[in-house]
Amino acid sequence: MTVEIADVKRVNGKAVRLAALIGDIKSCWIRWPETGEPYEESRMRYGVQILDQDTLHISDADYQELKNKVRKIFSEDRSKPKPRSRKETPTGVQGKLL
Repeated sequence: MTVEIADVKRVNGKAVRLAALIGDIKSCWIRWPETGEPYEESRMRYGVQILDQDTLHISDADYQELKNKVRKIFSEDRSKPKPRSRKETPTGVQGKLL
């Protein structure tokens, strides 16, 4: 299944809450207050009236992909703007060619 990030809430540029979709299963993650590490808060499945471990099961490969994406998003700090790379203008490139 594919892992899609549905929603990310940020405070001061850092992710504090995240929702991901894996098929029809929604997995919600939060930042653990003491360590700052991501932690799976809840898991739900739409359209199912009786929930048990089997209906909420995510395969190991999909869960690993989900954890990697979640860790990457939680490690980002968007409070500081990224430095833009300095691209040469067409005239600068033309001068080098001639």
